[in-house]
Amino acid sequence: MPIATDELYGRVSINGRDYRIVYDGSGGRSTGAKLETGLKYVTDRYNTAAKMGVTILSDVEVPESVPVEVSIRGTTLFTGTIRNSKEGISERVRVEAYDAVADLKRNNLTGSYDRASIETIAQDALNEAGVDGTLDLPSIRVSPEFDGLRCDKVLKKVARWGDAAWWTDETNTVIVTENIASETESHDVQYIRDASPGKRTPAYQSVRVIGSSAVSRRGLGYRYMLSSQSIIATAGTGSPVFEFRDNDIQSQSQAENVAKALQKRLEEQQKGGWLELVGREDIRPFDDVELPPDLGGESYLVRAVESTIDARDGFKTRLTLGGLIAP
Repeated sequence: MPIATDELYGRVSINGRDYRIVYDGSGGRSTGAKLETGLKYVTDRYNTAAKMGVTILSDVEVPESVPVEVSIRGTTLFTGTIRNSKEGISERVRVEAYDAVADLKRNNLTGSYDRASIETIAQDALNEAGVDGTLDLPSIRVSPEFDGLRCDKVLKKVARWGDAAWWTDETNTVIVTENIASETESHDVQYIRDASPGKRTPAYQSVRVIGSSAVSRRGLGYRYMLSSQSIIATAGTGSPVFEFRDNDIQSQSQAENVAKALQKRLEEQQKGGWLELVGREDIRPFDDVELPPDLGGESYLVRAVESTIDARDGFKTRLTLGGLIAP
């Protein structure tokens, strides 16, 4: 498998000033407390605020409640608001920041609506939380009443009413849309460091169950009287094929039931799992990733992303995968 050799560099921008990222070394304070170094970024497609922790070199105090942008190799990885900064030794500062979902969770919407469009309600929630958003929702009108409902929960209701989805992108813009494909990307993944067991080999596309033969049921002494052909049942189509043998299967209907059950189980196994890649700054939740041909070439929806940079492992990205995307 090839090794990625692209130069790695990062930038942290706070109040118009750029800072270097500290990837290694001791960040401990004189009190003995340890200060984490490197970078850790976690985001999820569900209703969870994305979090960025990064250690920078700074000769001035880093304020809280101000915007921060982190980019890797010229690609924006995260934009949010600093909620905490801790000073370490040698001008090192650990910065912790969250995206707009945190603001949505900190604010509530109160009001009654009479046949209002769901897009209007979504915009009111964004305005109440003071965050930017992009809306693309169907023309549906509802009449809800909110008594201090958290703004993120308002968006969750709106998304359900409109058969839509909502999340925050790398620029800290809240996306609420019924057309997910227009706001997401597809990626090929090549530099795989590790994977859950179900992703290390090609996903099985079909099942072949082989039961007992008439000879095995009656004994070898009857082989001149009976056909020796085994009971066979299949489920699914395509390759690779998962083959299952069991002489206790003694009827065609039993074999067919086993084949269907195995196919369902294999499909369930394909819906989850994880991949650990050489660092990718461009993959986001709701994107889809296509595995290389030697691992089956299937495409999966990305549910969550965790990226870390440190001296020991370099830049790595762990993807939590959702459902298998049908071709």
